[in-house]
Amino acid sequence: MHPSPFDVARAYVRESAHFAYTTRQNEVLDIQCKEGDLNNVLTNVDLANSARAKTMFQPFTDLGEILIDEENLPPLTPQQVFASGKPLWVIDPIDGTRPYSKGESSWGVMLSRVENGIVTYANINMPAMGIKLELSTDGGWATVGESRNLLTSRLPSGHGATVHVSNRARSVLELASSHGFENAYAPSAAEMTFSLATGQCALVALPSKAGFWDIAPLMLLAHLNGYVAVFENAPYTPLTLGPDMFLPNWQLKDHIIVTSPETLNTLYPVAAPKARAR
Repeated sequence: MHPSPFDVARAYVRESAHFAYTTRQNEVLDIQCKEGDLNNVLTNVDLANSARAKTMFQPFTDLGEILIDEENLPPLTPQQVFASGKPLWVIDPIDGTRPYSKGESSWGVMLSRVENGIVTYANINMPAMGIKLELSTDGGWATVGESRNLLTSRLPSGHGATVHVSNRARSVLELASSHGFENAYAPSAAEMTFSLATGQCALVALPSKAGFWDIAPLMLLAHLNGYVAVFENAPYTPLTLGPDMFLPNWQLKDHIIVTSPETLNTLYPVAAPKARAR
């Protein structure tokens, strides 16, 4: 009997997170930029986890499913991939390369599955923080650690609620601060997603440099919980989810804010009714 795609997904995330963690513990990592340096441990871990994905998901890619990550992109534009209607596996071999390089804990391995343009499954493992998160549209459940819980749409709100904002999303940081939110820098999309899924923060904001592999689990949270996902290209101009959010290199065009409709209404009282979760 062949393993299910989700058994393979769980095994991939578990094995890749363990490999990255043990390698980081045993190696002195050059904290310089990884690009072009094939002797950099970070580069090697990224490439090894990417190669692992290609091997483990080959039975499914042989059937026409598509696998993408930062190291391996299909020879198609995002619009062509979405239009194909084929299932899509989205891998982030190491999310949070900066904290990984610095020996901090806010990094992880992330995987998502997309069907007909909608994220239907996501899995995050952050071994240095002891965090696991699994999300699925099949019944709308989340597994936090080893405990399965139904998700709720309740998020903290009002003056003093914590928000996780990337240090590159300066405009969002200032906007949240001016409305009484307590800002907390979260250096990885994995940590932001976990905090939002468990109700530890009111909103998250990622910069435009994030790729699809960074935000796919956030898109699933928006879908499951009725959260609002907004792509902000100018103040008070929220956009909705869709393939047109990507440049040809799979990067975001704009900041992304994911939060409850109530918190979004606090930040954008005029534009909030226009935004909706897909």
